[in-house]
Amino acid sequence: MQVVPINQVSQHFHFPSPSHPTVLKMESFQNLPQGWHYGEGGSCSPRMLRQAIRLHRGIINLGFSETDAFPGVDGGILLAVYEGTEYFALRLEVDGTITYYRETQDVEVDEQEGLTCTQALEILRMYRKETWTPSASYIFDIMKFIKNASVPKRMHLTAIPFRLWMPPALSV
Repeated sequence: MQVVPINQVSQHFHFPSPSHPTVLKMESFQNLPQGWHYGEGGSCSPRMLRQAIRLHRGIINLGFSETDAFPGVDGGILLAVYEGTEYFALRLEVDGTITYYRETQDVEVDEQEGLTCTQALEILRMYRKETWTPSASYIFDIMKFIKNASVPKRMHLTAIPFRLWMPPALSV
């Protein structure tokens, strides 16, 4: 077993594995026939797929676990990220840029266009930083890595209430 300090996680975090369901779904977009969407649309390019997998890896490394992907008629890819009542959509455009959307309880609260992969991940990183309280961040800060495994196993800790026992006051 190998334990990695939190400041070195990005060097050792090789996730998602090629068999991640969202990655497998994105890989299938290369095989879409011409006209797959009511006579329109084609497959995505290998470059687009590589960018989408790279972005997805970053999303997973930030601690998001519920993701999905959808092909665009123009050859782009939409990556969806679900976090409770939050929904993030990262649309990889054919020109190489990313359009970011965020919805909270089905209401759009943010949209940014023309982003790079790094900028889009920074937005998600800032969201993660704002929403994780110090008491909840132990899930991300304490990880157990099994050597030669492509997927880290997280240690789930249960908080136990602590009461300080004080003897009853002496009556005088």
